[in-house]
Amino acid sequence: HGDMIIVRVDPHLVITDIQGDSREILGVEAEELCGDSSIWAEFVHAEDLRRLVKIIRSGEGAPVEISEELRLVNRKTLEVRCFLIKAVPLYTENGVFEGWEAFGLDITDKKQTEDELISQSRRIEALYEVSRSLQVDVDPAQVALKGLRALISATSSNCGYACFYDRESRKIEIVAAQGL
Repeated sequence: HGDMIIVRVDPHLVITDIQGDSREILGVEAEELCGDSSIWAEFVHAEDLRRLVKIIRSGEGAPVEISEELRLVNRKTLEVRCFLIKAVPLYTENGVFEGWEAFGLDITDKKQTEDELISQSRRIEALYEVSRSLQVDVDPAQVALKGLRALISATSSNCGYACFYDRESRKIEIVAAQGL
């Protein structure tokens, strides 16, 4: 299946078994993934790997269940995909920890849609702020400043400026600046 992968690892995070299309998802054959605990650095985004290691170490002797979103990098195409990872600790009949079994589900499309919705929401907030300021202020410079602040917020920018352009004189007048 191209959008899901199931992995079993030992207590040292060495992959012992893998199900799913690792070649499509990670750009690596399943056989290449097994037997090497350092293989994770090759396809888990560095920031996510550090976060994951921190979670694993926080178990204080008792392995914890893991539910995280990770970015996985395809070794051949370098495409980054987002996966929801769920890992549960495995124990023998005698209660001895023997590793984790984890599944990863590709949620890249969901993440992209969420990001687009957040961006659209910020733009709508900016438009609303400008339209609201028109009801209170009639001074074009004040409206431009409020609109500029709303746009800076909507685009997560650090600074910006707004200008008026006089077509007759062909002059530009800066009427609002923020963060410059």
